[in-house]
Amino acid sequence: MPSSAGVYIIRASRPIRRIGGEDATGILYVGRATRLRFRIWRFLNSQHTASGFLWENPHIARLVIGSHIRSVRDVERQLRKLTVRYATPMRGSTLALAERALLFAYITTFGEAPPLNLSLVKRWDSMPKSSDLRWAEYGILNRA
Repeated sequence: MPSSAGVYIIRASRPIRRIGGEDATGILYVGRATRLRFRIWRFLNSQHTASGFLWENPHIARLVIGSHIRSVRDVERQLRKLTVRYATPMRGSTLALAERALLFAYITTFGEAPPLNLSLVKRWDSMPKSSDLRWAEYGILNRA
């Protein structure tokens, strides 16, 4: 995993039911980082806001990640089974645009944000412009 800036997607190994249909790729979280390696490490070790939420709420983790979760230890094991897709390197100015484009593509496809994007409302003050959506052409959402 590179330590440069980039956008990333955390995926489960199973499809997830969404309002707009089934997400066959199992996308749980879309994010950006200036130090990608460090951010992914924090996510997988429950030191990220989204994974920490699952750690504190195993009953919700059971719904989001899988049915075999009964304890915090099970949450930890399941977090380590998640897969990561990323696009890098990016300059700081395009990093936010790339993340917004990926989130916008997900929301327009499935009618809601990925399940673990808890702070989405705080970060989005407006919808992305159509010129920003060229970042969705990376095809990260549709890769298997």
